[in-house]
Amino acid sequence: MEGKYQEHRASGLEIVGIAVGNSTEEAVAFGEALGISYPLAIDSPGVGEGAAVDYQVFFLPTHYFIDSAGIVRGFVMGDAPPEAFDERVARIVGATD
Repeated sequence: MEGKYQEHRASGLEIVGIAVGNSTEEAVAFGEALGISYPLAIDSPGVGEGAAVDYQVFFLPTHYFIDSAGIVRGFVMGDAPPEAFDERVARIVGATD
């Protein structure tokens, strides 16, 4: 995701990583180890609440592609090669509807 962020951020792409089931310290260490420059947030630790529940996340990682109007343009569950994100990123960067 970092590569896609660097490639498209000048076009308006924003990425927010959400750590699920991790402490703040673990999330920060993860981000630093991978050289992540986009923001990382911590999901609510309570059972039955938080972004993972709101977005029905059943597998980690799960990537949601949401445009500037808040419309979900696609998602990917699990690990995927960078090419799998190209079409979905194009929907966000080039979305006009």
